[in-house]
Amino acid sequence: REKMDGDGTKAILRRRTTLTRRQLIRRRREAGEDDSSGGLLRFAYDVTSQDGEDGIIRRIFELLPLSVDDADAGRDDSGAPLRYCVDVGAWDGRHLSNTFSLLAPSPDHAGLPRWRGVLIEADGLRHRSLLALHAPPHVCLHA
Repeated sequence: REKMDGDGTKAILRRRTTLTRRQLIRRRREAGEDDSSGGLLRFAYDVTSQDGEDGIIRRIFELLPLSVDDADAGRDDSGAPLRYCVDVGAWDGRHLSNTFSLLAPSPDHAGLPRWRGVLIEADGLRHRSLLALHAPPHVCLHA
């Protein structure tokens, strides 16, 4: 398409053909494509995330060993080591959250390390929802 600029020159408008990441994930899932590159996209799935981050994050942490010495590791009530995460712009703690699946794991997360989070939200109403869902044991900051 063409359009006239304010100075009388023609500008060519190109139709945007770039796929969003979400569209790419959806198309790959629908096509049943095998990720022969061995990339993390093949582990993408959503629980509360928006673009498959729940599955990708889970896979990353399955691959990474606990990097702290057992003597220095924080422990949960059962004595299992803890990991920590920070969520800036946490909203209500669930909606499109990339940390909800870590902080409130389902039974299929058995055997994975437990998490404690620092969740930060600027909106007062959302912060109250965040507190109701996650505090304690997580730290929920209104900032």
